[in-house]
Amino acid sequence: MVAAAVGGIAAPASAAAAAPQAPSSPPPLTTSRTIDAFDWKNATLDTPWTRARLRDGLRCPSGRVTFREVAPDESDYGQVIRGRATLLVRKVDTADVNRDGRPDVLVHFLCQRTNKDVGYSWYYVYTFTKVRGYHGSFKGYRPQVLDFVTSSDFASNGRWNITAIDARRGGVDVEQWVRARRSFTVDRTFRWTERWGLVPNRPLPIHPEADRAPR
Repeated sequence: MVAAAVGGIAAPASAAAAAPQAPSSPPPLTTSRTIDAFDWKNATLDTPWTRARLRDGLRCPSGRVTFREVAPDESDYGQVIRGRATLLVRKVDTADVNRDGRPDVLVHFLCQRTNKDVGYSWYYVYTFTKVRGYHGSFKGYRPQVLDFVTSSDFASNGRWNITAIDARRGGVDVEQWVRARRSFTVDRTFRWTERWGLVPNRPLPIHPEADRAPR
């Protein structure tokens, strides 16, 4: 009985006293000294969604992510891979979309099953805010979501797709293709409003869900 009791006490004291490790802090969000110099392909950003999923149920990377350039000097995209999902980002265009006198950026996110032709493209407009450091000193500019625009169903049997998209002062112009018995293209304009943000002049026929932002 004594031997059994001693054996039970003989566990290493260091193991019993070990404290749980504190979770590592997330990397800081990326800033840049000028708006034009912001490097989207190598940026740390908070995604505009929390639980976005593909048509087959795969969950897209979300939260704070750090992109890395796909191929230096050969690609416009940065990417991050989590599990079986790949998220890519690309700067598309620059214009004063909300008419505040400062440039805004049209940004393309593509979430897909890694190495598979299954995914969604989401387009957002970002504005930039000034970041202050100690004693109010200027630290840089940081992107902030201005509004969601629209999307593409990125798949070999995709139901709708963006064939052209351009930002301009006061809005975003989009040409979208829609699959139907006789497929067709639609020209739409998303105009900026102070109350409602970007508002399309018409919904996308057959698939109005194209204008629904991932959650």
